[in-house]
Amino acid sequence: MQARARTPIFSLVSFLCLLLLIQVAALGAPPKALRRTQILGLLAGGVANERITTLVKERGIDFWPTPKYLQELREAGADRTLLAAVRSSQSNRTGTTAAPMAGEHNEIAESCLTAGARLLRRRRYTEAERRLRAGLQVAPDDPNLRFALAHALSEEGKWSEAAAEYRATLRADPNDPFATNNLAIAMDKAGSVDAAIGEYRQALSVEPSSATIHNNLGLALQKKGDLDGAIAEFRKATQNDPRDAHAHNNLGFALQQKGELDEALREYGTALRLDHGCCQAQYNIATVLELKGDLNGAEAGFQRAVAERPDDARAHYGLGTVLERKGDYQGALQQYQQAHQLDPGDEKIEAAFTKIQERVRSAR
Repeated sequence: MQARARTPIFSLVSFLCLLLLIQVAALGAPPKALRRTQILGLLAGGVANERITTLVKERGIDFWPTPKYLQELREAGADRTLLAAVRSSQSNRTGTTAAPMAGEHNEIAESCLTAGARLLRRRRYTEAERRLRAGLQVAPDDPNLRFALAHALSEEGKWSEAAAEYRATLRADPNDPFATNNLAIAMDKAGSVDAAIGEYRQALSVEPSSATIHNNLGLALQKKGDLDGAIAEFRKATQNDPRDAHAHNNLGFALQQKGELDEALREYGTALRLDHGCCQAQYNIATVLELKGDLNGAEAGFQRAVAERPDDARAHYGLGTVLERKGDYQGALQQYQQAHQLDPGDEKIEAAFTKIQERVRSAR
């Protein structure tokens, strides 16, 4: 009988250990340093300065920022904190140069990206779109140009086109949480809520502590009628960023929809303390007080909402409903009339305005 060959135990163990070390090293490998056009692309794509600053500090940069480049960042919307982070960031590739991405060192493409970023900051979205498309003519695979173009298209309300550009961005980096989140927003705006929910969940698998993505997922679930799921996501958003006034306000509204009015009031109050200009939270507080029967508190709340945002038809309408319930029909008429002038297409406002006019006439 022929003897079977045996694999030496030492060799097999050594191989397995080496494989494990390679895997661990890969998992623990530091993220790639940011390239010059990546930072410009993030600014042009609407990413907040604070988030870009964090990325610069975490990942570093692979280039030396010249005064000209810093001026380009400033014109693209970089604040002092981000500029300081770029200046002080040490290259994590000392003595080497990172392999360029497609279009990375194309001066024409970078010039178009810089110009597009300036135009986006000035809200000249159509002109920005033209400049960014010109850049893509010479660098069609540049993800930074595509990310910025997607942002311009979003601002123009071209949601389907924006989604296509975010998908193109993700082909270069499938784990880009900014592009994934923005793709979900574009799909949501285009009417594909289920697909958007899937994209938000994908984004959270890459960046699970993002308050923004949890908040956006909560809004999508709320739109689908999943209040429990929405509340869970809004809570995660407030836990990851306790100072996010919008997440607290959104959590309050979801709780209000479930009938949990006292907890909703607490969340609205937190939102208002964090952002005194959060007129939506002020309006929501007044609405809950009216639901609880506190008409004096509701009137005061709606008065503040109207004072802070006099062109808000809903605030005028809310104040009108309270005044009508308190028997002040002339006051209610004035508020309903103002609301109707601001939003003549709102059927609920028109019905209330018509009804109060008849009541006032009959009382004469």
